[in-house]
Amino acid sequence: MKKTICLIAMLWMTIGLTCAQDVDYLCFTAEEDNSNVSLYWIYATYNIETSTDGTTWNPYNSFDKISLNKGEKVYFRGDYVPADITVRAEFLMRGKIAASGNIMTLRNGDGKDEELNANAFSYMFQGCKSLTSAPALPATKLAPFCYSSMFYGCSALTAAPALPAVNLEEQCYYNMFSNCTSLAVAPELPAPALADNCYDWMFSGCSNLNYIKIGLTNSDSKPNGWLNGVPSTCTIVCPSELDLTNLGLPDGVKVENTGKYFPSVKLNPAGFATYSSDVDCSISTEGVKAYKAAIDGETITLTALEGYIPAGTGVLLYGGKAKAEKEVKFAAATGDKADVTGNDFKPTTTTTRPLLPMEAKVWVLSAGSEFLQYTGTAFIMNRAYLVHEAPATSAARNMRMVFADDVTGIENIETATMETRKALENGRIVIIKGSKKFNTAGQLVK
Repeated sequence: MKKTICLIAMLWMTIGLTCAQDVDYLCFTAEEDNSNVSLYWIYATYNIETSTDGTTWNPYNSFDKISLNKGEKVYFRGDYVPADITVRAEFLMRGKIAASGNIMTLRNGDGKDEELNANAFSYMFQGCKSLTSAPALPATKLAPFCYSSMFYGCSALTAAPALPAVNLEEQCYYNMFSNCTSLAVAPELPAPALADNCYDWMFSGCSNLNYIKIGLTNSDSKPNGWLNGVPSTCTIVCPSELDLTNLGLPDGVKVENTGKYFPSVKLNPAGFATYSSDVDCSISTEGVKAYKAAIDGETITLTALEGYIPAGTGVLLYGGKAKAEKEVKFAAATGDKADVTGNDFKPTTTTTRPLLPMEAKVWVLSAGSEFLQYTGTAFIMNRAYLVHEAPATSAARNMRMVFADDVTGIENIETATMETRKALENGRIVIIKGSKKFNTAGQLVK
């Protein structure tokens, strides 16, 4: 009998541990030393707990400051369901902090609830200039003001979380990302109909925002709930032919009714950029080519693509010095599909992708002509990255690019070291080491 009781107890402990690990708790990860995070509330009593491992939990008191050095984490869970706006809670942060996990675990511990109450997370991260990425917001049933001003003034936030709800309520997204000046990627807004002022000032002051994709199917649906304050350089993408002029868009805002959008990308000072799209596309900017990648040790061999770029394919773009820091534009696919077999580039097309914990080394394009190890937590949409566990030299912190067969227009591509560089000479790439020149096979060139 004792053995049976022991077995049952062990089984219960195992099940409990498994369940705890399956919960995607709200998490904050420091991206630099001497960071800190705290949560405060007044005029209410909430049972909030924190953990450093997602398993062992301790009670948390309002205003308690949690100090974090680079790479350290803290998880939150609790029963935060504010009765009204006067008893809301807000995070305070210092340093550089990435949020991840399911925000709903702050409400019910396990994150399974998908229904919000009024003012559920309003103002929660307002003014958090240290916040570099947002947690997941999976709720499908919204309530009035539930996300109102949630990320107001989060100036380090570059990408917004997905917003899957299709049934909206009054001012549910009001002012949500206002003055997020670094925001470059808007979440898709799939709702087919609007509610009063649901999108009002949602992206006001987001000067880097290029486009917003909406699911609106009737342009007569609640004109007073429109995108006041959307940047004048923005493009609104609709799923069908709609007349949005009666919704009072600012001068300069464009409307595309195709349902497809081909975001542009800016080349870096060396004339490079990575790119991916969720639809087939062709490069419409002359003088720019796309390349697929094959990794071998510390070297990335690039092969030019002939044909259009298939949906969901990561590529490297190169335009040379003439196109450095210029915008590259795309259009609907034409011609034959490019051969992208054996391509090591990974796309970031439909959403930001959390990378912690990372099972392998991740590499991203630098401001020049090399790939560096990445230490962040998520990527911007429509870019590409590489995953490579260990270069030939374990201490290597970068990988250099070698163009396999198409060198036209490529000149003075510097490698990662000062002692070695590449240049174009008589239509071919040469590698210069000191006073000697070698071809890409390592043979001496006289």
